Amino acid sequence: MNLRSTELPVSEVFPTLQGEGPSIGQPAIFVRLGLCNLNCTWCDTKYSWDTSRFDMDVELTPRHPGGLATEIVLRCAQSKARLVIITGGEPLLWAKRLVPLVRLLPKDYRVEIETNGTLKPTADLHSAVSRFVVSPKLSGSGNPTEKALVPDALLYFASSLKSVFKFVVGSPEELNEVLHLLVRFNICRSNVWVMPEGATTEAQMQKLPWLFEEAQKHAFNLSPRLQTLAFGNKRGV
Repeated sequence: MNLRSTELPVSEVFPTLQGEGPSIGQPAIFVRLGLCNLNCTWCDTKYSWDTSRFDMDVELTPRHPGGLATEIVLRCAQSKARLVIITGGEPLLWAKRLVPLVRLLPKDYRVEIETNGTLKPTADLHSAVSRFVVSPKLSGSGNPTEKALVPDALLYFASSLKSVFKFVVGSPEELNEVLHLLVRFNICRSNVWVMPEGATTEAQMQKLPWLFEEAQKHAFNLSPRLQTLAFGNKRGV
């Protein structure tokens, strides 16, 4: 895939309901960008970044911010959504290129960027978006700790009023990791959402009762993954 200096690698654009985190259940337009700097074993969107299994020339389309913004506005009008979720992959790989896109969207839109928290946004992007939903990857993701947890970036997000944190938790050990990260980076519990790891309805439901009790005990927000509960591991929902 050959990208020009201003283009974004787009995997898919689709209307949906946000399935997780602080905007759960709200109508939204998802913009999924390609490529990632991590390699999560349980990732359910590997088609957007895993070059060992997928052909990125097929999966990703170079898009200019102007044309992409026009499509987003059209889809928002059709679905009556005013929330735009930019996700990945890892969208902050394209932080500078995202600024023109966000600035082209109507001012009454809310724009959220979902990120793994390893890269800091540019100052221009930080000022342009409404919220960063930061999802640091825990040991169950299969990523080396030194790669998944970047202190400088996490301190940046923890100090930003535009950031919330969302953790995929699969075990008691990973919940302990979350508690450790809250202390280490001074993350406010009211800004933390935990959700059960699982790419199927059955896998989520096995963990949800336990995580419900733990979230209550530790004063975390709890989020399911509605798209998985409704459709399983279906693409584009």
